[in-house]
Amino acid sequence: MTDIDRISFTDIGARLRAHRIGRGLGPEELALRIGISRAALYRAEKGEITKIETLASISRELKVSLPTLLGVGVEYIPNALAYFERMRQVEDDAEQIIGLFSPISYLVTTQRYDAILRDVFAESVPAARQIEAQRILDTLLLRKQKFALRRPLLVSVISTTEIEGFLRDGLEGRHGLPDEC
Repeated sequence: MTDIDRISFTDIGARLRAHRIGRGLGPEELALRIGISRAALYRAEKGEITKIETLASISRELKVSLPTLLGVGVEYIPNALAYFERMRQVEDDAEQIIGLFSPISYLVTTQRYDAILRDVFAESVPAARQIEAQRILDTLLLRKQKFALRRPLLVSVISTTEIEGFLRDGLEGRHGLPDEC
């Protein structure tokens, strides 16, 4: 079976949505930019693709290749928000998740970890990017909530170097902060 035989329209729509979210565009704005209705964009994000020209226009506006939206070859994700949204989508239906994670898989962390992560973002992310940082945190939290409801099998592969670094440095947002932070 070739890559083209495995193309799923639902997956195309999910990738489209992840890239739209990653670019910080609302559905109304993207629809306006490419000259389609918001309803048509919502249908495309559900996998109801009717015209390849529309998909090509969307890919150009999102600055992502058409093969990437189609899922042909390696899926390239250009930013953290799009990546975590795409992870959330993939995990939604997963029966098991096998991944190479940092020392802690976020999906099994506590609410206290979320609070610390929020503090780390607040101290290390520039003010101009705080809205994007909050969207990332919201997406991560949604991933965790859905994982907790479904509890698919989770296998984390962690290198000894990662464990040693975590034990040495702990959870650190940015090096070199002044003591008053």
